[in-house]
Amino acid sequence: MDAPQSADNRTKACPFCGETIKEAAIKCRYCSSDLTAPAAAGSAQALPLNPLYDRNTAESRIYQGPVSQWTNVRAFAVCAVVAAIGVALRFASAPVLVSVVIWLVAALAAGWVWLVVRCTVYRVTTEGIDIEKGLIAKKIDHLDLFRVKDIQMQAGVLDRIVGIGSVVIISDDATDPQIVLKGLRDPRAVYERLRTEAVRADRRRGVVHIES
Repeated sequence: MDAPQSADNRTKACPFCGETIKEAAIKCRYCSSDLTAPAAAGSAQALPLNPLYDRNTAESRIYQGPVSQWTNVRAFAVCAVVAAIGVALRFASAPVLVSVVIWLVAALAAGWVWLVVRCTVYRVTTEGIDIEKGLIAKKIDHLDLFRVKDIQMQAGVLDRIVGIGSVVIISDDATDPQIVLKGLRDPRAVYERLRTEAVRADRRRGVVHIES
């Protein structure tokens, strides 16, 4: 006769994603749904579905959004200096056309770097990372989390002041072994979650990384 399971080993199915979790769990480790909220009266679902959970792919979103424009501070500063030179030349009685050309160059350069950053979008989930780039023609680079070997977080002085940072991901991907997610808001939270989910992805796939 089998011995009854202890309270610590009892499991149940998550009412949202169906994954097996501990009976005492208050939050699903797979879809991040809150299991403590009161059930809705007369509703077939005990709890509201976590908006970050995708039923079709069983993925939970960690981060999604464009790169912060704060990464362009140095480029914008250079453009401002160039524009100021155009103003100085105008006051020095330089031809108007010269000043106008300088202003246009500064404005176009600032607009270009703004667009490039605005059109770079990160989508980080519990299964992988997508980096979308391109103004007209789009390109998406994908990295599965089970390929990740190491994760680092970087934040300079200015980054810490404005609340952004970068996460560096080193993987065994032959095409691009190192990718940098720049200009992330709350980078520490993304870093911590990625570390956890990368280990879980390894366990699900039975992957063991061997140091060379």
